[in-house]
Amino acid sequence: MLTDNPEAPLILVVEDDDNHVDLMISSFQDAPAEYRLEHADTLQNARTLINRQMPDLILTDYRLPDGIGNDIVAAVNGLCPVIILTSQGNEQVAVDTMKAGAQDYVVKTAEVFSVMSRIAQRCMREWALIQEQKRAEVERLRMERHILHLQKQESLGTMSGGIAHDFNNLLQVVLG
Repeated sequence: MLTDNPEAPLILVVEDDDNHVDLMISSFQDAPAEYRLEHADTLQNARTLINRQMPDLILTDYRLPDGIGNDIVAAVNGLCPVIILTSQGNEQVAVDTMKAGAQDYVVKTAEVFSVMSRIAQRCMREWALIQEQKRAEVERLRMERHILHLQKQESLGTMSGGIAHDFNNLLQVVLG
């Protein structure tokens, strides 16, 4: 359901067709969870809204009056998930879009518009899991570096202990 709650996820809808915007809004009005929706009808307006506040999800038409959806994917640079929507599905465009970093590529149909809130919810859930995996990988690498550092210190301690022992043996010979 749509809300003004500032804690609710913010979804930016970048779409130049008012009928499609209305269909998406109606899908989110019936959603079980709360969402805030903002609308931009051009790539430039979307960039302005993104610079003001990074959304939790972007739903963008592939073809916009002043660019393509992949431009938005590049603009957010992996800071939030982007779903590309298109009226005509094209496998090569889908592949290029996913390679560019889009979270999903969806062909607009009446059925898709009716479940758009569920698609958005799934996408945000997947995005959260991906971000958690990235954080876990960074932590794992940090721990590996720390363990390597500890192993180096341990080997230096063992080596210095051996040198001290040998030096002590030589010193005992000289003193004896």
